[in-house]
Amino acid sequence: MFAPKSCAASTVDKEQEATLLDALRERARKAYKWFVGGGNFCADIYQIHPNDKVYKKDAGKWKAEIISNYMAQLNKGIPLWRKKYPTARRVMTLKINDMVKAEFCAKDDKLPKGIADFVKAKAEKTNADKVEVIFRVKKMSSEGTIFLRPDGITKEEGDTKSWSSSAASLCKYKARKIYVSPLGDVTDKGFDNKWLNDK
Repeated sequence: MFAPKSCAASTVDKEQEATLLDALRERARKAYKWFVGGGNFCADIYQIHPNDKVYKKDAGKWKAEIISNYMAQLNKGIPLWRKKYPTARRVMTLKINDMVKAEFCAKDDKLPKGIADFVKAKAEKTNADKVEVIFRVKKMSSEGTIFLRPDGITKEEGDTKSWSSSAASLCKYKARKIYVSPLGDVTDKGFDNKWLNDK
């Protein structure tokens, strides 16, 4: 006598549960839909304090944190390195299409792969041992590699003519962020390695 009512109630409960789950899935899909594409927001380049007592091995070194679009939205742009290295300082923040200038010696036999020919050709053309090259930020990987393409190159196959740089490499070649106005005027504040220069 009670079995039919129990079965009926059970069926109604299952239908309501299925309806609620479908509604929940639909809301979740809409809420996170714009994060599916991924991508990186910026690369934060920072320098650990030379007198850091916790991370003595990395003291004075440049590091990079790649901040994804998701994390930039979630943390309101506050990088995680601020918590790990409270005494560190930000050197620069790089986004896609930002301009960077770096210095190279044409006689350096360890020039970064991809731009060695470009640097040597520029050095021969200007008849100088040291040359400055302006780059445009092409892309960045989640592992911390920043790909920079010389501003004079518009097309390339893969990354064959790009400089795949780490934060340490940016420091080594005195890289700094520059600003180019619509009229072509370059604002260059110079290489920023404050703590090491103060030693």
